[in-house]
Amino acid sequence: MKKYDNFCATFKNLKDIYEYEEPYKNVELIGLVGLFELCFE
Repeated sequence: MKKYDNFCATFKNLKDIYEYEEPYKNVELIGLVGLFELCFE
């Protein structure tokens, strides 16, 4: 169940990235890639 909770928390953070407007800053892109990896590993 811990993996599912981690997935939900990470997915929520991943959805929050849509509030940012393009062009993304370098730090935002790195964070987006990191969240994607955590969410779908």
